[in-house]
Amino acid sequence: MSDESLSPVVVRTKRKTVKNGLWVRTGQDDKEEIDKEKLLKIITTFTTDIIAKLGKGRRESVYQIALKNALLQKKLTPISIEHPVPIMYRGEKCGTGYLDILVWGMFFVEVKAVGKISEKDLLQTMAYSSDMSLMGVLVNFTQK
Repeated sequence: MSDESLSPVVVRTKRKTVKNGLWVRTGQDDKEEIDKEKLLKIITTFTTDIIAKLGKGRRESVYQIALKNALLQKKLTPISIEHPVPIMYRGEKCGTGYLDILVWGMFFVEVKAVGKISEKDLLQTMAYSSDMSLMGVLVNFTQK
């Protein structure tokens, strides 16, 4: 198992970024800088631990719940699972997508359990990032 196969893919947003951090809203008009490197390290550590304990080849929902539980144990709350994302066209709602895990209302994790991340997976994560103006992390638990 190489570190490369466990590296999450980070999807950046239009939101203003700063060196080693991302500006995010924490209240009405408050802003707080989140250390992206620390966030990625936490998610990569949890991903590695989950694969070591559960192995590969399980359904995506199993990894999603395991990652949710790991984030909750680390007190990274509130967390929303299958968070609805309205898809808009010319000001009208034309559909709904779902973020696998939304943390703090500030970033999301898309969980995959596929042999290889496809362009469709990347495009979907980028679209959610754009729709929600949030940083997204795409994690694949079964990459070969």
